[in-house]
Amino acid sequence: MLNLYAWSAGGSRDIMLNKPLLAEVLDKYEVRVIWGCNIDHAPLLEDLDLEVLAVADSGPELQRYCPEGFRPFALASPADDNSRPLWSELVGSFNERASAIGFPMPLTANLTPMIDLPPVDIEIGPDAIYVERGCDHALGLGVIDLEFLSGMFRGLNFYCATPPGFAAHNVIDCSEHDNISLSTISNQCDAIVGTGGEQFICTLTEANRFKQRALVQEGQDVSTYWGDYPGNPLQVVSSREDLLRFLVALDKAPKLDLTHQSWCRG
Repeated sequence: MLNLYAWSAGGSRDIMLNKPLLAEVLDKYEVRVIWGCNIDHAPLLEDLDLEVLAVADSGPELQRYCPEGFRPFALASPADDNSRPLWSELVGSFNERASAIGFPMPLTANLTPMIDLPPVDIEIGPDAIYVERGCDHALGLGVIDLEFLSGMFRGLNFYCATPPGFAAHNVIDCSEHDNISLSTISNQCDAIVGTGGEQFICTLTEANRFKQRALVQEGQDVSTYWGDYPGNPLQVVSSREDLLRFLVALDKAPKLDLTHQSWCRG
């Protein structure tokens, strides 16, 4: 049996993105895996059938905790918030790294897995929309304006993963929740809106595989985010009008006349 000590220099974003890789390895090969991580990230791994070595250190320091008899394996670290994680690229990187250390564990990217996190007991209200950011102006996008949207769609409840910056009866501030709780919240929402950051990655679950999702980007193909698969409902929206159309198209959203453009703010 192969003994592998996996670690990553990144944080929780890296942990979530690499979970499907290690799950595939455990499913396909006779291998014992110990995953070294910071103690704050250990809860993200509780649902995997492997040992977790949780320590106070993080980053490259994790490599020195490799147990005797195990081969250290540095997982890919696509930690740049501006990057778009792609399953096929993670698989390709894994295969190169495994080959370099003499581990015959090739994986294939034929099927795109989702990123499930340990479930927690949280209940939310009906007609729920998960929103990664209440405002994206700091990113230079200017598409998401939750204060405006919450007034336009008073019948929808917006669960915002980051501080919304305002109060409204149908906006729920979820910024104190961690990625595990946010994942569970997103699983119960009717649709998901985000910009592709860490609080969007935690929504890429099996429960959300065929759920309506809007990704705010400029001119990117949906396959450039995590991976394309049959029935993938992910839509790229690059304007406020696109996002409004997305919300209108939801079964429970009000039907609005989009020929009137005065709703667009400057």
